[in-house]
Amino acid sequence: MHQPRMWWNVYQMVGPEAPHPEQAVPCDPMAASPWMTALLLVSFALAQPVCSGIFKRRDYSRWPEPPCEMYYPWGPRRDSICPDVTAHVCATNGETYKNECFFCLDHWEFGPYVQFYKYGKCK
Repeated sequence: MHQPRMWWNVYQMVGPEAPHPEQAVPCDPMAASPWMTALLLVSFALAQPVCSGIFKRRDYSRWPEPPCEMYYPWGPRRDSICPDVTAHVCATNGETYKNECFFCLDHWEFGPYVQFYKYGKCK
């Protein structure tokens, strides 16, 4: 009958008091040490809160309204340069704006006809 292959414990073959290689203690390569088991259990325990925070749906209704003061056009031509960032804003007129800056510019131009409704695309 075929004997299973055993790996030799390297730690017992190193050092000044090392036994002869023929006297080395065989060890099972599939056996897990206690610290390895503890590490595995801790990593599984920490993975759940981390992953749940990544995949959690965000409630945009609790976010504050856009800070339009920071996008106020200044200078003699009253022009404003909006960043090329996609973070949709939905207004009460049913239009979806690319980001807060574009929403704020229309809000100043059209006043009460364009009000903040929610973050995200309009339906």
